[in-house]
Amino acid sequence: MSKFCIGISEIQDKKQLLYLKKELQKILLKYDLGIFYEFSYVEPFLKDYIDKYFCFSISDNPNYDNCEMLLLPDNSYLNGHSNQISFKTRMEYIKCFLEKILEQVSMVELFIGDSGVEFCDFDLYTVGINDFLDFAVDKLNKTIISDLHLIITE
Repeated sequence: MSKFCIGISEIQDKKQLLYLKKELQKILLKYDLGIFYEFSYVEPFLKDYIDKYFCFSISDNPNYDNCEMLLLPDNSYLNGHSNQISFKTRMEYIKCFLEKILEQVSMVELFIGDSGVEFCDFDLYTVGINDFLDFAVDKLNKTIISDLHLIITE
């Protein structure tokens, strides 16, 4: 089953959105991660958001929209490969990315889980950006995780 890391924000201003997209792209490319704004498959929970909000998917790399390696726990393997970057460091990258969004808005939602999950199946948490790193390492650096709906605030 494929994993996803999808973000949603209420940025409405087109000029602000263009600026933010450029900045987010720079951050993720610096860390060899990717961001996608178009979805080849719209997750069931995303249908209520896709036409109303700024939606994006964070991926393992700029070429393919998946995040299996990004979310792979330390000391774990996927198809015989492990991630050479510690989980905590990978979450530091995501925190940096989220901080950039929070410069423009007061909140961003992040959905992390397995493809096909319905909205009601997510565990909801509100997390301040300063607590994001500890929260992510505690909740996500495991082989079996819950599907999470995070409301990230300043």
